[in-house]
Amino acid sequence: MKEGLLICSGEHERKNIGDYIQSVAAARFYNHVDCLVERECLDSYRAEKTKVIMNGWFMHHPEHWPPSEDIKPLLVSFHIVPRVAEKIFSTSESIAFFKHNEPIGCRDYGTLRLLSSKGFQTYFSGCLT
Repeated sequence: MKEGLLICSGEHERKNIGDYIQSVAAARFYNHVDCLVERECLDSYRAEKTKVIMNGWFMHHPEHWPPSEDIKPLLVSFHIVPRVAEKIFSTSESIAFFKHNEPIGCRDYGTLRLLSSKGFQTYFSGCLT
């Protein structure tokens, strides 16, 4: 199984040093990184099964959620942007993804309350950094 590092390349005004720092923090937990996995197009990732620490801020393009079945996620230090939460939870595929990957480690109490209110098993993990 591959080990993939979650990144966010950003686009124009959406480039964010915080996204880079989240990737650096996650990289410490890998023995090696086989590939980079772009956060904003998780649904189109195609490769052999790839373990990915899914930490940080989700996401500018919620239409690309849930991730591809080729991603084996570890949902820790996870934050959902409130303005896109409704879109993220709008499909049965997304609900199934979260249920299959419980418990979900939440970066903040707002995300913990949001996911718990949807019936998901959660815990407070804080920020990976």
